Amino acid sequence: AEEAKKAAARAEKKRKAREAAMRKIPVAPLCRWSQTMTNVHLQFTLGNPDSATLNVTISEDWFRFVVRDQSGRLNGAEMELREFVVPDLCRYELKRGALSVVLHKARPH
Repeated sequence: AEEAKKAAARAEKKRKAREAAMRKIPVAPLCRWSQTMTNVHLQFTLGNPDSATLNVTISEDWFRFVVRDQSGRLNGAEMELREFVVPDLCRYELKRGALSVVLHKARPH
């Protein structure tokens, strides 16, 4: 009986170590996009994000975000933008498991 308890404890320790390792591997979220003459619209499907951990960076030619889900797993994306954007006019919203981003083009076309 004692050996069974030790084996169960070792198995539980291994399981927790695997889960911790999996939480460190970033998840690439599903992304949809569209554009109008003035904006580029991005939507990232994230599952169950923790809004307190959201970090979004938008510059003239770069977009990046990272967020952890409720289990602590990292989700994110980073990309160079084909269009220059005006960072002060861009906006984003995290709602119902998705990050919606509107990037305002510097030159409408």
